[in-house]
Amino acid sequence: MLHLYRRNPTWGRFSTHITLLLLLILALAPPLAPAQAQETPAEVAAFPPDPAQDISWSAGTTGLDDVIAAFNNARAAENKSMLPLLRSPGQAAWDAMSTRERALWLINQERSARGLAPFHGLEDNANQVAQAFAQWLLDNDKSWHTDDGKTPWVRLHANPAIGACHDTLNIAENLAFRGTTSADGVPLPLEQAVYDWLYADAGSEWGHRHALLWTPLTENSGPGDREGFIGIGHVRGGHTIQTKRGPVYMPYTDVMVLNIFDPCSSWSYAAPPALPAPPAPPVVPTPVPPPATKTVSGKVTLPTWETVTYQPFERGTWPGAWTVSDNNGATGGNYQWIAATCRVYAGTYSGMAVGGGTNGSQAACGDNYPNQANSWMMYGPFNLTGAIGAEFRSMVWVYTEANHDLLCLVASTDRRVFNGFCVSGYSNGWVPELLDLQRVYRSGNLMGQSQVYVALVFTSDAAVTRPHMGTYADEVTLRRARPAAAASTAATAALPPLYGVTVRDAFGHSAMTDRNGNFKLVGLTPGIHTLTLERDGYTLYPRTLTVDVRSSNVSNAVGVGIHNAYLPVYLPIITHSAASSAQTASSATTASGLHAQDATFHLVCGADGCQMIGPLEEGAPSGDSIFR
Repeated sequence: MLHLYRRNPTWGRFSTHITLLLLLILALAPPLAPAQAQETPAEVAAFPPDPAQDISWSAGTTGLDDVIAAFNNARAAENKSMLPLLRSPGQAAWDAMSTRERALWLINQERSARGLAPFHGLEDNANQVAQAFAQWLLDNDKSWHTDDGKTPWVRLHANPAIGACHDTLNIAENLAFRGTTSADGVPLPLEQAVYDWLYADAGSEWGHRHALLWTPLTENSGPGDREGFIGIGHVRGGHTIQTKRGPVYMPYTDVMVLNIFDPCSSWSYAAPPALPAPPAPPVVPTPVPPPATKTVSGKVTLPTWETVTYQPFERGTWPGAWTVSDNNGATGGNYQWIAATCRVYAGTYSGMAVGGGTNGSQAACGDNYPNQANSWMMYGPFNLTGAIGAEFRSMVWVYTEANHDLLCLVASTDRRVFNGFCVSGYSNGWVPELLDLQRVYRSGNLMGQSQVYVALVFTSDAAVTRPHMGTYADEVTLRRARPAAAASTAATAALPPLYGVTVRDAFGHSAMTDRNGNFKLVGLTPGIHTLTLERDGYTLYPRTLTVDVRSSNVSNAVGVGIHNAYLPVYLPIITHSAASSAQTASSATTASGLHAQDATFHLVCGADGCQMIGPLEEGAPSGDSIFR
């Protein structure tokens, strides 16, 4: 994970440029969109050419030979350039360098190979600034340049020596984070960070690379053809990294900070000012770990589900608490949802999308559905505060013009914008459809919302319809999940167990739940442990369990897992060939398949009242649609 910080030429005005790299150590979230670069056109033209794409580290990670091999492979691959090979300094010289000095040596070798003056070197004041910020990031579980409320240049300028004598640069700081669960740590962390900044930085438009190959250094101080200083901070410890799946704790994380500054013309190279060295830490005897004899056991279950509402469309149930409407008024006639016997999944009745209303009540079961339909059945508000999952599901029968006349399952928190998905085409019978209210298109996770609405919507365009009134629904169900109760209660014991959940601590101990949902983690040292719960396809609550086994074993650790709702897989839509609007459903079996697409409805109000307009893609490219 790499971060770059650069600033505008005007002192005090800052902007950011960020990318996340997928490392072998830790899978992170997809790259964020980079901010606009701040180099001037002249500066951009002066940079050495960037690689056409990322060049992955190609060697091992055991020592000097691997470092030289990886950098030489990258040099050869960089736009098929004719860069000279990196010559090894020799094992003895390499071993004599500190990790900071090795990073500086690699950076200066890359600058020299491209005809750029090398940096003067590492500078004590800059090292202290970088080291202090690296330690702060580690101690506070942070990972961004301004998380301490300061910009990199504010931190550099606060150093008396740097603040009193510096030129202005558009670049200030690179960050890198590499985490692992192995006590051996990440191999060659600084060497690999320098490599990634130079050769695997396409996601940030090569901003980190430009920082290390910075050309507009002011040649106004110091001996020879060198200019500028760097400072490096490097710490290792437990650190939480934010990913798209939530926070991930890595017990062995390398946090690396590289600062760059250009001294003014009066900088004293004979005796550069430096802050007093911090006092040496007291020598603390290495503690003898207590024997690993503690045990944590517990259970992981499926959640408690409760039905918010169930609509079978039978007599005495319809419409109940559902609000039924034709949302475009009299346009194209008045058609609404109704309980009908035309096509039934279970019982005697099912919901017909356009069989009610002034005009719909006059239609027969085999008629074509109308053009310009906008038929809604809506339920709400209902409360998802404290819920860990919620589902809006229905059995549906669909026979519509593909991609144009749609049955939609949508949700809203304000009754003005509804998001969800739509299906069209021919379902070839009754099929289930499900809207997971943890993962609503554009709206995201609705858990915790105190007012939520759901709706089934049928909408058709101004041309081409199909027979049998097009769309039906049955056994419409809205339900929500609650966390499990305490492990000692009979209610939790009666819940369905969840098999195959991995429970692990930060030190390599792990166990898996059995068919009864039970697990047992053994061989722990006395202390407070954080356990992580994982199973593919499930979201676990809580994501981590904190257990205290300082004095006794723990036997009642409880977790609950909820299945991540999936989209049923249908065949891609097969276009009807030479079919008339009177084509029957039985003759449409060769056109099996439903087409699914994301959708958004907006409430638009005018002098004549309000109506729901949609489904709208909101400018999203057609590639945002999904085929199921």
